[in-house]
Amino acid sequence: MPQAWSFWGILFNFVMFVVMARILWPNYIDPAISRCKNNKYLLIIWFFFCILSFWGPDYFGYLLYYDAVRAGSILVPLESKYFDIIRLCDNYIIFRSIVWGGACIGVCILLRILRLNIRDFFLFFIIVFITKYSYARVFLVFSLCCLGLSIFLSYRKVFYKIIGICLLVFATGYHKSALFGVSLAFIALIIPPLNKRAIKIFYFSYPILVVIATYLIGYVINIESNDGLVLNSAKGYLGNEVKGSGVGILIEDVLTRLPFYLGVWVYIRLISNGKIESIPTKYVKFGTYSFLIVSIATLFFFDHGANTKVFYYRLLYYASLPISIFLGYCYSESLELQLNRTIIKIGLAGSIYTFIYTMYNALY
Repeated sequence: MPQAWSFWGILFNFVMFVVMARILWPNYIDPAISRCKNNKYLLIIWFFFCILSFWGPDYFGYLLYYDAVRAGSILVPLESKYFDIIRLCDNYIIFRSIVWGGACIGVCILLRILRLNIRDFFLFFIIVFITKYSYARVFLVFSLCCLGLSIFLSYRKVFYKIIGICLLVFATGYHKSALFGVSLAFIALIIPPLNKRAIKIFYFSYPILVVIATYLIGYVINIESNDGLVLNSAKGYLGNEVKGSGVGILIEDVLTRLPFYLGVWVYIRLISNGKIESIPTKYVKFGTYSFLIVSIATLFFFDHGANTKVFYYRLLYYASLPISIFLGYCYSESLELQLNRTIIKIGLAGSIYTFIYTMYNALY
């Protein structure tokens, strides 16, 4: 990819982001100020941002995969369902419109099902977390998982419960890491509401969980079998080096990942002060889901005798959508408003920094 094209593509995405942030900013000032405004332009820009995510290397990486599959290659690290989609599409943009566009449509449907204010939700999902999902095909898994949860939690009829479960199971075919997100989604559905005691027990037992994670990682690395896409993928993630290092990358990591932990802190604070009981169960479940994802993903941040940093952040980003749903509702109800505004400001700084840093790297 020519450096000039890379720079202008990233700049194009950055301008789109700034326009979306400008549309959403009145809601930051006053959550109720733009409840009745038309969201058509916001959704259109967001839709095209995800389809045309030039800023991430995956856009051009998937183009190479697309061309290889169209040429008849089967040695492409994609799930079989993507092979089927690619063979039906005679244009790369059409392929992206089906996968990334389908993920966007799934998000819009779940917002309608949950009756969540669109702008309060997008304050987080666009301003804070857009760089954590827009570039990757796993965004489709995020969308399917949360859509399945939304349907299951919003309707009482067994028919809809079955549809929700089917969507969760269906999601496992669209990314090698999907089993992680889907498994925790089922756990979030099954477990009773967490209380202060449960949270304390979980974190007091965290060192034990770190030790268990170390043994599991050692087992995966040393297992001799090479069968199975999921197992090979896990080995690959554990062996991957984090791309880039230095102060610039460290600043980006802090600014873009800290909001995940602050979002979980909002959830814990609401449990501690008892205000969680005033929140509808369907939103509480998304808070629980986010708590589980961030807590389990962070197990792989520690030194386990193998490089697990790539595994860590790939799992962490699964929380992008459920935590935006939970925080979006809290923002609508002015729950932990100051902390939520802090998350938005840090996320905005992180997103802007990511675009500028990526443009700088494209030129130099």
